[in-house]
Amino acid sequence: MRTNVVINDDLMASALKVSGLKTKKDVIEEGLKLLVQVQGQKAIKNFRGKLKWVGNLDEMRTYKLSTFKKERHFGAQDHRYHDRDFLYSLPAIVVT
Repeated sequence: MRTNVVINDDLMASALKVSGLKTKKDVIEEGLKLLVQVQGQKAIKNFRGKLKWVGNLDEMRTYKLSTFKKERHFGAQDHRYHDRDFLYSLPAIVVT
């Protein structure tokens, strides 16, 4: 999208310097991405007190992490399956 905007020269110069980016366009795009990311993170706060954790913390803490490490150490052919199994063993979060 082509847009013309008036931007504070000192602010743009500072942004170019601290970011190491080469163009004003890159600085603006990076700033917009950051804005979207931060606002998305703020929206996550709305879940505070509304999520129910389902799982066994003791079991999760003692998960076969040692087994997981041994499987990787002793040369399982395809680590993706072990990684996936580990992820599936993590507790579920349910929105109530």
